[in-house]
Amino acid sequence: MINSVEQSQEKCLVPELRFPEFEGDWELNKIKDIAGEKLTNGVFNDPEKVGTGYYLINVKDMYSGLAIDKNSLSQLDLDKDSFDKNKVKFGDVFFTRSSLVKEGIAVSAVNLCHDDDITFDGHLIKLSPNLDNNNPIFIGYVLRTHFVRKQLVARGKTGTMTTIGQNDIKPVVIPMALLKEQQKIANFLTAIDQRITLLKQKKSALEDYKKGLMQKIFSQEIRFDAQGCVNAAGARSAGAAKPDSNAPLLRGGTGVCSDATETDTQTKNPNNPNEHPPSPPSRGEELSSSYPDWEMVMLGNVAKLQMGTSPKSAAYNNERDGLPLIQGNADIKNRESSPRIYTSEITKECRPNDLLLSVRAPVGEIAKSMHHACIGRGVAAISAKAGTVIEYLYQYLLWYEPRWKSISQGSTFESVNSKDISSLKFKVPCKEEQQKIANFLSAIDQKINVMDKQITDSELFKKGLLQRMFV
Repeated sequence: MINSVEQSQEKCLVPELRFPEFEGDWELNKIKDIAGEKLTNGVFNDPEKVGTGYYLINVKDMYSGLAIDKNSLSQLDLDKDSFDKNKVKFGDVFFTRSSLVKEGIAVSAVNLCHDDDITFDGHLIKLSPNLDNNNPIFIGYVLRTHFVRKQLVARGKTGTMTTIGQNDIKPVVIPMALLKEQQKIANFLTAIDQRITLLKQKKSALEDYKKGLMQKIFSQEIRFDAQGCVNAAGARSAGAAKPDSNAPLLRGGTGVCSDATETDTQTKNPNNPNEHPPSPPSRGEELSSSYPDWEMVMLGNVAKLQMGTSPKSAAYNNERDGLPLIQGNADIKNRESSPRIYTSEITKECRPNDLLLSVRAPVGEIAKSMHHACIGRGVAAISAKAGTVIEYLYQYLLWYEPRWKSISQGSTFESVNSKDISSLKFKVPCKEEQQKIANFLSAIDQKINVMDKQITDSELFKKGLLQRMFV
């Protein structure tokens, strides 16, 4: 458990949240005082020597998290003398020396790799803490606190860009606990980071799983059946007491939704994690479904299209006069409409449950309208005609997104027009099969959204801890 400790009016050297076995004030130390050796700059990154040799920590590696990921490092061919002078050890901390914006100066990351084949770029400053008294993970978190960041930013020198040097970093004061408490805090926060990383990996795997399914569904490699699951010959799967009426058919399989890729046959269905997917499809097998064959249509045949028109800027307001205005991608968040302003001049409109298609760069991005709103020239509204399931259209256009590049046009920026959109040709199933596809894919979307919320909540929880566990 962590105890809550009252804070004094002055800068308190006791954290608000603390593990109960620790007491007493923390100490304020200068960065130079925790160093085991002097701060240094790295090697010259010769572009002609990149690609082989020693692993190189670069500026870009400061922005991927607290710990540097060796797997993402580039390589640099160095002579042994240069490498030995700039060799990176476990626990070394790195700061960026320059930034286009003042707030981006002295961004830091920690090397937690024990390998002895890593060096670092000359645009970074290296701090090697004395590890007898200091935990590098704890230091990494301390350097991200508002108290320390404020000092580092203030010491940056701003001209064309903001820079910082070794002598600017050395006097910066950081609050330090005794080593045992440092280790306890570091282990606790690392466990939270590992949970967040695991959630992100699971979310990414589920997104990849869905992409694989969409490819199979819209190429009709997977089909749905009115009564349930059938095999490739058209017969019901043996031993299936009551098939899931929303489960798709797989060529050569048993009708259970399968792996995300052709090669990953051990991936489990997220809708039924206890069930392994069927074997990969065999060539030459025909898929039988009680639903009719899919028909080739143009988007304009199955949906109504409304191209947006921008109102005059004089009509824009924040007084909720008129309708919310959706101008383009800036008014869309997480694939849902999120208008920033209102307009009293109503040009073209969208309704809740319509789809919103970006018609300017990035062309083809699809979202859902959550508002009765006015739409500007950056988007088009799509609504379903009779016999068409709007969620099916959404899922299809989501799958089709990257393919708009072959249609988009324009020298200044990419765009598509109403003819391009209305004449988009694709195959559609009957309404009943559309609904099953829509239900199935939207159920996966719901799982992804739940996971995304877990990630956001965990990150907010961690942010709150950082504010209260450090002085």
